[in-house]
Formats: sequence, C-alpha cells, structure tokens
Amino acid sequence: MRGRDHAKGRGYVADFTGPDWEFREFQLPRGTTRQEARRLLTDLAEHDHWELDRLRLWPDGRRRIRLRRRVMRSRNEAAQSAVFGVAPA
Repeated sequence: MRGRDHAKGRGYVADFTGPDWEFREFQLPRGTTRQEARRLLTDLAEHDHWELDRLRLWPDGRRRIRLRRRVMRSRNEAAQSAVFGVAPA
C-alpha cells in the first residue's frame, strides 16, 4: 500500500488492485464539509474515471471512501493473467 496526505493533509490514501477492478481507499477528516467531499468525488469521477464503491460516515464525522475503476488490459495481458493466475506488474 502507498500512503499520502490528502484532504487538508490529515487523510490517507491506499491504492491496491484486484483482478478486474482497481480500488482506491481514503478517509476524509471530520472537518470536511459535504460540499468539499462532493467536489473531490466529482473531480475524481470526471477526470480519473473513478466511481463510488463504498462510503461510510462515522459517528464522529469522518468519511471512509472506497472508489473503483475498471482495469483496461490488452489481450496479451488478460491472457497471461488467465493462464498464470496473476495480474501483470
């Protein structure tokens, strides 16, 4: 996992992949307004082709968000991962 600061420098971001989807998890701090969260998610959806997979609002106001996007592979990479059962690096 790769972490980096996000949302006013207090959140975290983790990137990991699955067989057909790429996922990105991050957490927004409790001080983040609904409009700021919406603007961030809209920008990620429009420019980077992410879609909302899961959002959890904690009682203290934190938001934990998981986004996903389809992994576009060439035929060679798809065939290689089907034969060997691993995703290409």
